Amino acid sequence: MAESLIHGFIVYLADNVLVMLMATTAGTLGLTLFSSQDLITQQLLGIVFNWVLATGLYFYAARMFHKATDEAEPDSESNSDVESKMLGFIKGDATSGYSHMLAMLPWVIIVPMVNLPVLIMSEEKKYFDDKADGALWLSQFGVFMAFLSAAIFSSRIYAGLPDCGAPCESYPTFLMNSFNHSMLSCAGKALHLLECVQYNALAGENATHLQARVCKAVFLTGITWFLLVHTWPRLSADTLHNRLFKTTITTITVYSWAFSFINDLWTAFADEHIVVWYWVLMGVCCLVALLLAYVSDGNFYGGPSDRGAGFGLMLCWVIDFGVWWGWSSIMTTADTNAKGKQLNFWSLFFVNAGILVAIIVATVMVYMCADLQTLESHSSQRHRLTHHHKHA
Repeated sequence: MAESLIHGFIVYLADNVLVMLMATTAGTLGLTLFSSQDLITQQLLGIVFNWVLATGLYFYAARMFHKATDEAEPDSESNSDVESKMLGFIKGDATSGYSHMLAMLPWVIIVPMVNLPVLIMSEEKKYFDDKADGALWLSQFGVFMAFLSAAIFSSRIYAGLPDCGAPCESYPTFLMNSFNHSMLSCAGKALHLLECVQYNALAGENATHLQARVCKAVFLTGITWFLLVHTWPRLSADTLHNRLFKTTITTITVYSWAFSFINDLWTAFADEHIVVWYWVLMGVCCLVALLLAYVSDGNFYGGPSDRGAGFGLMLCWVIDFGVWWGWSSIMTTADTNAKGKQLNFWSLFFVNAGILVAIIVATVMVYMCADLQTLESHSSQRHRLTHHHKHA
């Protein structure tokens, strides 16, 4: 049991820490390379850069997956059945590792895509700055509904693809998967920003006060818990469309809460003298996930009860988004300091690219060294909470 928990914990850290470090570093690199452009052009070029990077990583992982799959096929000239089975098991580990990597790659695209609702809604806020809050709320509600509609529409397209949810999806399916999850994240971010408009209108001059922020965090956490534990699990999942709707609304609910919670948490710990405690808290959250797995039969994402699954889901995204926020700040500060030393384009590129390559190598090594059963267990547990393809 102890060995199984340790193996599972390492994969959990790779999925929720290393992958987010990789995606955030890639997103920061894209923005850094095009920092001389205007804001809109910078964001769009950064997104394109990350799509290209994710494409390169996809074809590498897919090639290695198919190579491992071919080598795992029984060899008729093998000396014995035992030898054939042992070789198949070893290659099976590699196959599962590359498949797991492919499942996590969409985050390289998702992280920069989430800047889209921020960019759009920031421009709306400037336009409606001297107008009633109701006008701003309606305009931002429209943005949220647009991303929500795109998420629902793209999820149906993705679910209808023949290799949806396969261990190694084709490139078009991979792109649709990435786009669908990007729209889900954008919808969650848009909902969070919409909630901010409501909060600022209600709190007024007290919006920045600690007590008001704590009250907001407690209120949103309570509402989210109620929805995830007592409401959404009761939605029907008897048809594909019902299953897609249930997973979509569950994902957006926890995303919007996690965006808000981590934003408030980062605001409280952003001072450079106490930011270390922010990272300590992220470490504590990882240890809580280990404890959750201990009392949940090795499931790091909670369960089998609705309460356990709800807690595991919220904890997972606190860690994911918490690492995202914290590491993004570190990379931005590092690039700002580097620019102050008059480093040129290529110097910045190689510094950021070096960090990115190191994180990618570390992530791949974890997946390659992890045992087959642990990888398959984590894939099924995470997919149960975050994916909504027709094979679920």
